[in-house]
Amino acid sequence: MERVALVCSSSGRRPFASAVWTLRGMFRPLYIYVVFVSATALIAPSPLAPNHEDVLRTPSLHLTERDGRLLVQSGECQILLIESMPENLTYSADSPKHASTFFAWNVLLDHVSERLSIASFYWSLLAEPKFNMSAVVQGQKIYDALLAKAKTIDIDIAQSGPKKGDEELDRMVAAGAHVHWVDVAKLLGAGVLHTKLWIADRKHAYLGSANMDWRSLTEVKELGALIVNCPPIVEDLNKVHGAYCLAETGIPNKWPAELITIYNHKNPMRLTVNGIRSRVYISGSPREFNAPGRTFDLDAILSTIARATQFVYVSVMDYSPEIVNYTNFANGRYWPPIDDALRRAAVDRDVEVRLLVSRWPYTSPTMTKYLTSLKALNGIRRSRIRIRYFEVPVLTIEQHRIPHARVNHNKYMVTDKAAYVGTSNWSGDYFLYTGGAALVIEDELEDDPISSDTNPKTLRAQLTDIFLRDWNSEYSFEE
Repeated sequence: MERVALVCSSSGRRPFASAVWTLRGMFRPLYIYVVFVSATALIAPSPLAPNHEDVLRTPSLHLTERDGRLLVQSGECQILLIESMPENLTYSADSPKHASTFFAWNVLLDHVSERLSIASFYWSLLAEPKFNMSAVVQGQKIYDALLAKAKTIDIDIAQSGPKKGDEELDRMVAAGAHVHWVDVAKLLGAGVLHTKLWIADRKHAYLGSANMDWRSLTEVKELGALIVNCPPIVEDLNKVHGAYCLAETGIPNKWPAELITIYNHKNPMRLTVNGIRSRVYISGSPREFNAPGRTFDLDAILSTIARATQFVYVSVMDYSPEIVNYTNFANGRYWPPIDDALRRAAVDRDVEVRLLVSRWPYTSPTMTKYLTSLKALNGIRRSRIRIRYFEVPVLTIEQHRIPHARVNHNKYMVTDKAAYVGTSNWSGDYFLYTGGAALVIEDELEDDPISSDTNPKTLRAQLTDIFLRDWNSEYSFEE
């Protein structure tokens, strides 16, 4: 993988060392109790790590820097579902709670010593001075930590282009970071790099919906995955990042061998994740950014839907079977692949389909009509199709003044077979000319759904619980 490091390297000031995992078995239970953690966890003083029995009895815990260290030192491949919860968004005490994005990013910052690779849409970790509130603090802390790291390690940022002046990125470059501007619109005629990815020393990673934005920590509802001690997964994500870096100078006619993957939906990685044998692969979009072997993100979604036999639950901010024109919504073009797949699942295979989409001031005016059309199939033969809207409340004057906030920004799907955690909204433009990636995981307990769905370590079962928590919450409604 040396070439990948060179593609994304800023100065070569520290040759990348191979990963070594030698602290196996020191802290097994963390992946069992993170499901109960509050989304504002990191602020509390660090307690002694609880024993296994205490963990299972405790309704909520605070994850701290020490917890992150024990998680990494366990040496075991673990994937944690990560959430950001907007301030004042509350659930019942017994509802599932997960570690926060702030905690996850700090774990990566605390355990990177050579190279931090980031793929980002935009940077806005520092709030404008007019937003003088506690919600801005986490973004400031993350940015300060990144700025400090840039002086001592290699930080390589694949950033959506075109190249332009950006105060936060300019300061990062001055501190030693390197920015690869990926001008997707120049390469494909339209689009952006929309992936949200962190990779620490090619050992640990974050992939999810959270942008490099203070609002993504405290004012936007986000979902992602923290991947710890899973070398094959992180190495494959590193290839995705390497492809972005390479695209800074154009899409290659022939991809370098070190960016080609052997893992895809036909040949997934077979790993023990959270103590459970699992099949995992990383998908990407658009096709032009995928080196040979990579599953196209749309194909990952379609195959996941096609494999479902009981249910398909989808939570995305935007859902629209069209190629959206964001400058003129009237000029969108019909694009039905996902919509057709959901209709076939419900009508032909009796699979229950539920969509949880977002309602906020920026919702596409066509989305509700498309969803009404999909919902109209409910009851044909034995089809079950339900649509609900999730609206994050705006409770204070300060919250009302924050632009592009107070929204459910999730981009995931869970079925009775698989969990899919992505970075793209579900409309054609996101797959045809928007840079995105997704983690797809199936546990090998799928043939025993009762066992799988009740096992607290099963990522798919945890994601199902998150979906049902939101679906049944006071913040969702049907029309």
